[in-house]
This record gives sequence, structure tokens and C-alpha cells, in this order.
Amino acid sequence: EEIRNIPILEPKEKKRAIHDDLKKQNNLYHSLNHRFHDKHYPKGKLIEEYTDFLNKYPKYYRGYFDRAVLYTHVGRYKEAIADNDKLIEHNEWLWMEAVINKAEALCLLKEYGLALKCANRYFELDDKPEAECYRIRSEIYRKLKMYDECDSDIRMIRKMEKEKKKYALGKRKYVLSGIACLIVFTYILRLFTLQLLSEDYKADADNNAFLKRILFPARGAITDRNGKLLVYNQPAYDIMVVMKELAVLFM
Repeated sequence: EEIRNIPILEPKEKKRAIHDDLKKQNNLYHSLNHRFHDKHYPKGKLIEEYTDFLNKYPKYYRGYFDRAVLYTHVGRYKEAIADNDKLIEHNEWLWMEAVINKAEALCLLKEYGLALKCANRYFELDDKPEAECYRIRSEIYRKLKMYDECDSDIRMIRKMEKEKKKYALGKRKYVLSGIACLIVFTYILRLFTLQLLSEDYKADADNNAFLKRILFPARGAITDRNGKLLVYNQPAYDIMVVMKELAVLFM
């Protein structure tokens, strides 16, 4: 009877159902992750929400990673270790991060020997560990009173911070160079437009170089068919007097 009641889906319907279910899982997780990054949201309430989510979707391993971080923040180190162990066992994408997080939780639980073993395991597998990983291991070394190893990790942290600042300055140099090149290109483009394409400045230059005067020609003589002159030109003159110059002539 139970087998008979199981719905049999067509391949397309099954694919659509799986897609919808994954989309629903992702939406729920992104909603939780948004609250995960909210510093003011209560951590205890958020842990309960993650627990409900993982009970419903037990194979969404990114949720275990976030919950392990929350457990570490609230001091529930054993639960954090359990979630990290689950990631180490089942998830190949997050297990390295889970290893170093487990080392931090063991250190806070004062299991310094196990914490150091776990941290060293991480450093054996990761070619480029981050500064935070060195910080965790240096803290373990300090607790174990292995001060030489602790100083070595601290020096590595400072070196990585200097390299990070140097990289940021290098990027800034390229950005400033790009801005300078853009300004120079803008000026060149503007000069090209003004000197070769625009007619405004050419017209102004021509107005400074040439004086235009309209000269009205004299009307021609008009005769009839017998050659008798009907209309002819008679010069007319305008006399203009400048009073200042006239006063000079009569002095």
C-alpha cells in the first residue's frame, strides 16, 4: 500500500521538482546567512534557526559551517567541534576550513595538544594559509609555552600584512596611472575636436583676419532699341563733417 501511494514522476517533472527544492533551500540559507553577518542579531536565536534548517536539510553542509562558527562565538565548543567533524567527514569543499576552525575550538576548550595536531594537519595540506590560521596556531603555541614557534608565526602574520599593504599600494598605483592616462586622453581628444572638427574657432579667426565690406556697383546705362539713352548714372556725393577736425582747419 505504501509503495502504491508513492507518486511516480516523469523525468522532466522530477528535474523541475529537484530544481524547485534546491532553489527553496538556497533562499532559506541566504536568508539565514544574511542574519549570520548581522552583528546585532541574537546568536542563540540564530543557532536555533540554523538547527531547524539543518534538521530539514541535513546535507546542506554550508549551514554546519556557519553554525560551528556561531557555537564558537557563544562558547559551546563541543558542539562546534561536532559540526566541524561532520564537515571534515562528509564535505570536500569545506573540510579544510573546518579543520582550522576545529583547532580553534579545541584551543578554547583547553585541549591544546589536540588543537596543535589539528592545526599542523591544516598547514600540511594548505599551500597558502591565511593570516588568521597563523594567528590561531600562534595562540596554541603560546598556550603550550612554545614561544619560538609562536614568534615565528607572529612574524609570518606581520609579513603577510606587509605584503597585503604592498599589494594594495600597487593596485592604487595602477588606478592612479589609469586616471592620469584618461585625463591626458580627454585633453588630446578635446584639442583634436577644437582644431580639426569644430568650425567655431575657425570662424572667429577669419573674422580677426578679414574685413568684409559690401560694394554696390553702379547701375548700367539703359537705352531703347534705337540707341536713345533713357536712364544713365549721375554721381552723388555725401559730405560728412567731423566738427573737431573742422575746428582745427580754421584755426
